[in-house]
Order: sequence, then structure tokens, then C-alpha cells
Amino acid sequence: MIDTIFSCPVRKYNINNPDIKDWAHLVYDKEFDTQPSPFKKTLDEEELGGILEDTYTETIETFVKDIGLGKTHVALIKGAILCVLEKGESLSLCNTLPSHYTFTHYIEGTSPDVFYHPARQLLEVFNPGLDEWSSAVSLYTNEGDVIVHPSYLDYLTPPVDSKRITFTTLVELALK
Repeated sequence: MIDTIFSCPVRKYNINNPDIKDWAHLVYDKEFDTQPSPFKKTLDEEELGGILEDTYTETIETFVKDIGLGKTHVALIKGAILCVLEKGESLSLCNTLPSHYTFTHYIEGTSPDVFYHPARQLLEVFNPGLDEWSSAVSLYTNEGDVIVHPSYLDYLTPPVDSKRITFTTLVELALK
């Protein structure tokens, strides 16, 4: 399917903070044997304090301004997940509803997620089997990149080539 028919805004920012990487390794090393594989730890408000809150708040505020809602809306963090995938591990298709936006910070590793067109099932009926018809796309990512996408967008992580650490933040917008 041609993805530009119903385009979906996906944005990219970058956070290069070695303290975030150190924190992620500390949490993983401390708790990897208590979590099923792949490692996915949901963080509570207390665990989001300090350097994490400061670092991500700045990026989230920049995003709200970039989409033109800085004067009327605030962004609220409604959830956060630290995910560590070892070589060969993957994550199945999901979305992060009911939040409005999903921020995925690629802390370590560059294996990207695959994003699926929101209307892929409906439009797949018309797929002529040509190369330009695609129901999925991945983005080129570097360590430190933060990919922001609407939470209704389905995505998955194919098997990774090497260890990958991501920090996903679920954000809702609210009127000031």
C-alpha cells in the first residue's frame, strides 16, 4: 500500500546523555534475573525522578512546541518502560493506546522498530503486489535517537542483531 495516502507524523530527536545509559545498565543488571525474557520493566513515578525526568521533560516540551500546541497544552507522562533485548530477541506487534504519543529512546543499539500503516488491513485488499506498495517501514536510527509517533501506530521489533536498550515513554496531551 502507498503509505503517503494517509501519512502519519513521526518525528526524531536526539538525547545523548551517558547518565541515562548508565542508569539503564544499572536497572538491567540489578533486575534482569527477576524479569522474563525479553526484559521489560514498567517504571513508576518514583523511579522516573531526577535525571530521567529532567532529560525527557525537555524533549517532550520541545515536541509539544514543535506540533504547535505549546501555548495551549501540556504533556503528561502516563507510563514508562525500559526494554532490553539481547541478540535474536524480538517484540510482537503492538500499539501504546490509550496514550496520545509514544517516545522511544534508543539508548544502546540501533536495530529499529518496524512501523505499520494505520489503514494497512483495509488497503491491503487493493495491493497489486508492486514494490512501491508497502504496509510497513522502519527508520534509520542511531544511539541516542528518540522516535516520536502517534500511539495508534502499530509497530514491532524484529529480531535484533545485538543488544538493544530502549526507554519508551507514553505521553498524553492535556489543556493547560
